[in-house]
Amino acid sequence: MKQNQTIKKQRKYASHWECGDKLQKEKGVAKDWLDQSDTYHNLVCMPDRNCAPDFTIQDAKNNLIALEITELVDEKAVGENERDNRVYRDYVDKEEIECKLSKILCKKDQKKYHNGPYKKIIILIHTDEPMIQYEYHNDVIKDMNFTNFKQINEAFLLFSYHPKNQSYPCIKLNIK
Repeated sequence: MKQNQTIKKQRKYASHWECGDKLQKEKGVAKDWLDQSDTYHNLVCMPDRNCAPDFTIQDAKNNLIALEITELVDEKAVGENERDNRVYRDYVDKEEIECKLSKILCKKDQKKYHNGPYKKIIILIHTDEPMIQYEYHNDVIKDMNFTNFKQINEAFLLFSYHPKNQSYPCIKLNIK
């Protein structure tokens, strides 16, 4: 019965990391990213799930790093698919993607990060949007610049599993 409830709750759109509850989803995203990292390790879930950051990690020198997880997804497309209307969000130009990423980063930069101090604050944005593909958007996203942040030191965009590369492609965003 519990398995059926989990399957029933799984989102119908951009659902690669959808499994169980929000903590399980975020933990899966973080682990997929960390599995490819030579720099960061030691994922620890924060006890208060209502406060930032979601997790802490450590760098190669064992400095404490805040890791905040968020998603790039079109909520309208999610809602339409939940109503069995098969639609997807088509990001027509790079400015749309840049605007969406900028809004996400600005929102995360305004949060209060508890249980610090942190050597860095990292925002990990994951996406399974069908029309944002690593092989087509990699160079475009790498050329984007994101500025005027008070807290964020690094940000990454993690794509869902790519069978050709047998990995989760990731782009480090240019935070200035």
